[in-house]
Amino acid sequence: VAIERTAMIERLAVEAQRKPQPELHLHVDRTLQFQALATVMADAQNAGMVKVGIATDPIKGTESRGQ
Repeated sequence: VAIERTAMIERLAVEAQRKPQPELHLHVDRTLQFQALATVMADAQNAGMVKVGIATDPIKGTESRGQ
């Protein structure tokens, strides 16, 4: 779901005030440019979010490492 950046920043600021503060999980795929991810993470931090993580889907069709 797309959201305007200003609306996202406002929502992050509201969520950052909740007790306990929720965790923010950013789900990204291989097509996302790093700059966009860095911008969202910086916006979250500037809004007061403390627990920010990145979630990715495994690459399909590759062999498992460690075998």
